[in-house]
Amino acid sequence: MKKPAVICVDDEKIVLDSIKQQLIRHFGEDLFIEIAESGEEALEIMEELHGEGTEIALIISDQIMPSMKGDELLIRVHENLPNTRKILLTGQADVEAVGNAVNQADLYRYISKPWDETDLILTGKEAILSYHRDKTLEIQNEELKELNNNLELKVKQRTHKIREQHDEIVRQNEEITTKNEELKQSIDELTRARIGRRAILITFFIGIGLFILSEVFLEPRIEQYFVNTMWLAMGAKLFIALILQPIDKLAERILLKHIRRRKSRDNRINLSDGAAIIAHGTKINLN
Repeated sequence: MKKPAVICVDDEKIVLDSIKQQLIRHFGEDLFIEIAESGEEALEIMEELHGEGTEIALIISDQIMPSMKGDELLIRVHENLPNTRKILLTGQADVEAVGNAVNQADLYRYISKPWDETDLILTGKEAILSYHRDKTLEIQNEELKELNNNLELKVKQRTHKIREQHDEIVRQNEEITTKNEELKQSIDELTRARIGRRAILITFFIGIGLFILSEVFLEPRIEQYFVNTMWLAMGAKLFIALILQPIDKLAERILLKHIRRRKSRDNRINLSDGAAIIAHGTKINLN
């Protein structure tokens, strides 16, 4: 980092050399000390240093100079370098010049000639410290501004992302709502279909019941029909008890008798040429 510069301006060479020696004695190698014998030369030096990237922390100018007055020079400096601290030296109390420098050049301090070295050095130190504080504050403000811009950008990005997520959730909710409506409609249709089938069955059975009731209550012979049917059932039962059961028992006896005769034929004994006994269809040799 380059050292800051201090420009001293006075049309008297002896005054310039004295101010420069005092500044070098107290600030040493911490500052560049430049001198100019006129306002125009001071502006040229200032432009050159600024082009090189050197900060001009302080300018000390005499008020009474031939071509350009001190207050005019400081106003020109302030237009280009508003943060540079300005000190005005004058041997004559020119209230108007000081007022112009204060109002239009942001004059830091007015020092009368002849000056006190201690006063000049202390004022110079305070001016340079003030310059560095403002410079640091300016840098911090720029950094803070950049951070705020980045934060604002991140907030916008995050807000946009949240908005996209919200829109997606809304879209999914709409899809779910639509599917729920479709499902509800399907359930309603199925329910109506089931109710329709049940209604048809109920109507069918009600119709049958009404038909039977109508036949029962509107047909006078229905009672005779039931009576005849019961007599027929009782006759069938009696027929089974009196006729079919004896016949069944007779057939059973005939069948048993036939079985016994069959068995007696099989149980015969033959004794010629070696007796043979056949019992229940089994042949046994007795030799």
